[in-house]
Amino acid sequence: MKAAEIMNPLISVDKDALVIEALNLMDKHKLTHILVTEKNKVIGYCSDLNIADRLGSSRLGSFSTKSIHVSSVMASFNLFIESSTPVSIVADRMICESKTIYPVGGEDKTLGFITMHDFAKICESLTGIKINKVYSTIDVFAKPDDRLVNLRNILIENNFVNAAPVLDGSTLVGLTDIRMIARKLSVFRSTVPGKHQEESIRRVLVFDAMMQNPPTLTPNSSIAEAAKIFTSRLIYGIPVLENGILLGVLQISDLVKYVRKENKF
Repeated sequence: MKAAEIMNPLISVDKDALVIEALNLMDKHKLTHILVTEKNKVIGYCSDLNIADRLGSSRLGSFSTKSIHVSSVMASFNLFIESSTPVSIVADRMICESKTIYPVGGEDKTLGFITMHDFAKICESLTGIKINKVYSTIDVFAKPDDRLVNLRNILIENNFVNAAPVLDGSTLVGLTDIRMIARKLSVFRSTVPGKHQEESIRRVLVFDAMMQNPPTLTPNSSIAEAAKIFTSRLIYGIPVLENGILLGVLQISDLVKYVRKENKF
């Protein structure tokens, strides 16, 4: 299977557009990333992680999402992949180079892009393979009354860990990921007056951004089942439970690592 078979089409936003426009396009097309253009030329990308990083940073000042331009939150490209590249090689590069997106084509002719969630498309047929040796241990978790900005910092610092189960004691009560945090911070910056943002953001809790009753898996769930959840819900992690006890989280990056390891796609 080649990169061209799983890539997203050329969906983009201009660098001078507002962040809220980028978020709306990402939600409309069910994307975790979107390409950024200048004079119709692809110059970078905007992602859930970029947005959560910038909107939660004091360096951005007290601006509203309605006045922040994409150029303030975007990241630039320095690597492209060819459309004929095998997806297992793309997965290997993504893990080794700590990338979450690759544009397909070249600077003069970008054809589309591949993100971690696109590897779920490959795994939807793996009905006979269980996740019991694929999911991650619980590297990061949160409580409902934790400050959201603190969890944001932890998720940004932990490479490829973009989702955290939310626990009340030992009971799973929700899930928060980098996408949910980005949306909550966008709403926060749009509704809270600038002069009150620095004080008010400390009162935004994980509970305010988390998904309650998130989808879950068991160690005996198939990779195909997990892949369909990632594709349909566009979350970054799925809690793994056995008899009500949280064992770990299947991160979307775990599917990328699986494709890389198997080297048969």
